[in-house]
Amino acid sequence: MKTKILESYGAIYKQMKDKKVDAGFFGSFNFTLTHYKLGIVPLARPVWLNGKSTYAGYIFTREDSGISADIKDWRGKTLALVHPYTTAGYFFPRWYLFERGIDNLDAYFKDVIFTGSHDTAVLAVFNQEAEIGAAKNHIFNKMIKDNPEMKKALRILAESKTVPSNGLAVRKDIPESIQDKLKRELLNMDKDPAGKIVLKKFGALKFIETTNQDYDPVREMIAPLNIDLNTFEPAKARHKYLGEINAN
Repeated sequence: MKTKILESYGAIYKQMKDKKVDAGFFGSFNFTLTHYKLGIVPLARPVWLNGKSTYAGYIFTREDSGISADIKDWRGKTLALVHPYTTAGYFFPRWYLFERGIDNLDAYFKDVIFTGSHDTAVLAVFNQEAEIGAAKNHIFNKMIKDNPEMKKALRILAESKTVPSNGLAVRKDIPESIQDKLKRELLNMDKDPAGKIVLKKFGALKFIETTNQDYDPVREMIAPLNIDLNTFEPAKARHKYLGEINAN
């Protein structure tokens, strides 16, 4: 077995489509999109050291921003998202606003920026580079736990349903016997001394089985947005990356 680190979702998708990669770890939206296009099969996902194998999305602001949970307060503000291929950092806030009558982020906010990572989205709000942000709950929670000043400064406005953490999926043409063997190896790692060493390095307690149905909460967010997954390309419009904002 060989492993490789690929730089983006697009690279993973292309290499799986071209059958240059047999399996990969996918975030919840990336799995949903790739499953729709290629029919990849989910096998297992890790249970992290905090005992969780799922995460939720947070929308948050500063305590001193004067912004409430009423989205009327959000109009004309700067919104920090993570990346247009993330559930917590993009699709959850899009869905949340859509359910409340807002379908055009560019028209509703003064600016929408992509930070490139969840921790940077949290920092963007904390450092007042954006007034509202979105990120994974466990990253937000760890950051405020490690930084008492940040804990006092930030406030959660909304929280999503939980979705699966990054899980391992394989191409659908991989023989079922190999799929089953790989799944068994993952699910039994915590019972094997050598497996426990690997899990410790990975930062996980164990692996649990993951099914296609586990991703239904992601599909529920996407469905009302009328997104065609066959042709999905994130809207660019005025959206910028944080580095571009800082350079101006």
